[in-house]
Amino acid sequence: MFEKVPYGVKVRVRGNEKDGFIAEYALHTTRFTPFFDDWSLISHYTHTPYTKQDTFPTFELAKEAAMAQYDSWIGFYDRAEETKRIAKAQRKVVWKHP
Repeated sequence: MFEKVPYGVKVRVRGNEKDGFIAEYALHTTRFTPFFDDWSLISHYTHTPYTKQDTFPTFELAKEAAMAQYDSWIGFYDRAEETKRIAKAQRKVVWKHP
């Protein structure tokens, strides 16, 4: 368990060499719940078109997919906060000369 979870986004990789590795992510629904158990699978596309699998053949591939999902969610939350910050700064304009 992480000590600090930014924006409530967690990723993990489970599995072994024989059965394959499973990458999962979890999103914190509310900031007041310290633990959350709703893990979603990260699927990856195979070489055949339109085919998805839930297991990765190597740990490194699963780790890369998990970190890509993590970076995607962190980027989404960063953009949302930047948008709020800009909107708040624009609301503070009291008077503007024409």
